[in-house]
Amino acid sequence: MTERRAGIVSYGVHIPHLRITVEETLRVWNNTFLSIVKDQLLVSERVVLLPDEDSVTMAVEASRQALDRCEDADRRIGGLYLGTCTNPYDSRPSSTILAEALGDYRTLDCADIQFSTKSGSSALQIARAMVMCGTMDRALAIGSDTMNRHTAPGTFQEYVASAAAAAFVLGSDPGQIIAEIGPFDTVISDLSDSFRLDGERYIRSGGLSALESGIGLFKHVSQAVRLYMEKHQYKPQDFDYVVFQQPVGVVPVALSFRLGFSMEQVIPTLIAYELGDIGSASALVALALTLDQAQPGQRILMTSYGFGAGADVTALTVTENINHYKKMGPLVDDQIKRKQMVDYATAMKFEGKYMKVANALTAWL
Repeated sequence: MTERRAGIVSYGVHIPHLRITVEETLRVWNNTFLSIVKDQLLVSERVVLLPDEDSVTMAVEASRQALDRCEDADRRIGGLYLGTCTNPYDSRPSSTILAEALGDYRTLDCADIQFSTKSGSSALQIARAMVMCGTMDRALAIGSDTMNRHTAPGTFQEYVASAAAAAFVLGSDPGQIIAEIGPFDTVISDLSDSFRLDGERYIRSGGLSALESGIGLFKHVSQAVRLYMEKHQYKPQDFDYVVFQQPVGVVPVALSFRLGFSMEQVIPTLIAYELGDIGSASALVALALTLDQAQPGQRILMTSYGFGAGADVTALTVTENINHYKKMGPLVDDQIKRKQMVDYATAMKFEGKYMKVANALTAWL
């Protein structure tokens, strides 16, 4: 019996076009040094949301692009898994909203996946498993987060907290798979390096963040990658690209040195310098950027990290189908470059961080 395959057959990304520079945030708060954020952490700007944008609307845009790019415009999927830790609702799912926005998917297997900032890769892992076991022929996995809307004004995280979404259609047809996904491995521990309590809006640091110590992101990702490569008998030189979770730009660079990867393997995948921390979409947007430039036969190692959730690792192999894959719509790099800068007041207004009355009496009061 031939083993069933699973891989990416299509993908899409949505990056809001408004941005704010670290210099503009620093002008208002003057609570750090520009050299720390821009030269050491390697972040120059972040995404600003429009007032009507959230994790669901971004997921809709990314998913529509992924479905439109499918061969012969085949939009059939059997499952939809939305990974986010910034769900607009506390007590109802967002995946059902997404499913209705995409079309007539009333019999869809649908679920919200909330597993910190590795929710996107967890959704991808579940979608792969569903396709591999034959429960469905196609599944849609999405990572979408609005870290900026859940970061308090005046905190250091405000310089990097950002927003974006990425969606991947997974399938089993060898004639359509553009990148075959290997098995996933995960390393976890109960670590509250960041968290958001019930009823709270803003994510708080537990004092043990990945940037303040070595026991968060660096420890989990390093352990996961080393265990994965040992288990599956890989070496760093076996990969053409390596994709890391990117809360700031320096993290993937530091991890590549720690784990024996070269700059040539990691530089083409970097997104945080211009986008900041996009949470559950971080590793997935970086993966999409990598697929935009990948060639048949190349291998990609992808890792993700979620605060308090650990790290995922998987390996992908690009197939010959990438040559005729329809990249309709803007590529990831096109979206990164398509931007409009705003000032701090506009960013705060659009992200709803100014206090105001709940119900205005008129349009002028």
